[in-house]
Amino acid sequence: MPHAQAWVPRRYDSSTVRFVADQRPDNGGVFFDVGAHVGLISCQVAAARPAVVIHGFEPHPRVAAMFRTNAELNGYSAVLVEAAASDSDGHVVFNLDSHAIGRGDTSVPSLRLDDYIATHAIDHVDVMKLDVEGHEREVLDGARRSLASGVIRAVTMESMAAHGKDVNAPAQIIESLGFTRRPMPDIRPAWVRRLRYHLPANVAYVRSTSD
Repeated sequence: MPHAQAWVPRRYDSSTVRFVADQRPDNGGVFFDVGAHVGLISCQVAAARPAVVIHGFEPHPRVAAMFRTNAELNGYSAVLVEAAASDSDGHVVFNLDSHAIGRGDTSVPSLRLDDYIATHAIDHVDVMKLDVEGHEREVLDGARRSLASGVIRAVTMESMAAHGKDVNAPAQIIESLGFTRRPMPDIRPAWVRRLRYHLPANVAYVRSTSD
């Protein structure tokens, strides 16, 4: 069970957690958890980097409440924004059952990450994690300024293939803004890697040049 893997042995999506931690080798840093859900990734990042500053973005009201509860129970703090990151400020249609934007009959607040970063005077984001059920392209469009300027320094996101989306579109956006794809850490035992199955589903990008 994903929740048990995250809260007990802290091994849920360990490749993503390792990538986030490796981008900020000291204790601190800034982490954007976009599509934060109940905090499965944020909890483990906070455990690995206790001084990290976490900004979570979660539009589902009930799930956002669970994120806050889990943060409290696990002893870490986070700024949680109950809104969907997208390419516009306002509202988007959201499906409470599938957790997907653009399909459903519920309206939730939306924001552009460029505007959020400017409003809160955030000068750098070490890693941004995207898990937004096929809405990655819109999130990246709403963060173009921060990506191009180097404010956002690394990105990891779920492969679009699982959602029937254009797999190449998000990659083309992020690569055009100065990022290079990097292999995700694979910390499975060697004997498991040799079986050639269950490869890490996420992809990772880092700034091609330092700013």
